[in-house]
Amino acid sequence: MLFGAYLFMPELPEVETIARQLKKEIVGWKIAKITTDCEKQFKPSFKQVKSALIGQTVVNVLRRAKLLTLEMSSGDFLLVHLKMSGSLRLTDTDDLPERWQHAVFVLEKDGRVKDLRWIDLRKFGYLQLVSCEVRNEIWEQYGPEPLTDLTVDYLQKAFARKSISIKLALLDQEIIAGIGNIYANEALFLSKIGPQSPAKSLSKEQLSRLVTAITQVLRSGIAHRGTTASDERYVDALGQAGENQNFLKVYDRAGQPCLVCGTVIEKIKMGGRGTYFCPRCQKREV
Repeated sequence: MLFGAYLFMPELPEVETIARQLKKEIVGWKIAKITTDCEKQFKPSFKQVKSALIGQTVVNVLRRAKLLTLEMSSGDFLLVHLKMSGSLRLTDTDDLPERWQHAVFVLEKDGRVKDLRWIDLRKFGYLQLVSCEVRNEIWEQYGPEPLTDLTVDYLQKAFARKSISIKLALLDQEIIAGIGNIYANEALFLSKIGPQSPAKSLSKEQLSRLVTAITQVLRSGIAHRGTTASDERYVDALGQAGENQNFLKVYDRAGQPCLVCGTVIEKIKMGGRGTYFCPRCQKREV
């Protein structure tokens, strides 16, 4: 899969898809070898990661926010943040190298061998070796998981003094974990809230709709194995594109008619990110 001039930014559904696939495919497999041509992406260093992980078995794969976590038999954890263009890809060991491939984990089990390849066009992502204590400290920096822990009461308190727009508030990982640009756009449309509305201006009824919408769009994203939109190049751990782009209501649809009312979808920039909305369906609060 070639990325060319495109980039992708995996969000909760994309990372969850990869985590579920890796949990199914590599738990119980031992790390036999690690190679890289970009040591700077390993923390605290490639030498330390390699020394700690060679010979260890993957016992679990988890997701927290947009962060993948591989739990090892030693009790250590490898945190993987895909950032702008990172990807973990399962391949046969004799497959040709992927474009922008910067590390390979050779996995073994019962005489079988396969590769887990780290691919990253922009080299913004990282792979960090941590203890259980440090992992917990990092996890605690994120807000609640939207699929399990998000409530209206929590949002009322979190947004009470937030003058920033609701769109930017949804992207703040300390407020809610895992939501990015695609799903923030979709959730705001589904809840009929204008993206420029100040977060503190939303009523309890609006927040209730928003919580429901967030859950709905994220679950849809997971069910369809993530979103591979026209300006994104996300693929899952098996190298397959997602299908959720076929179910988006506003994202990447500027100039097209709203699927609810027929009004033309507009696009503006907020926080440097493209923001899509229907000016008729989504009321802007003040």
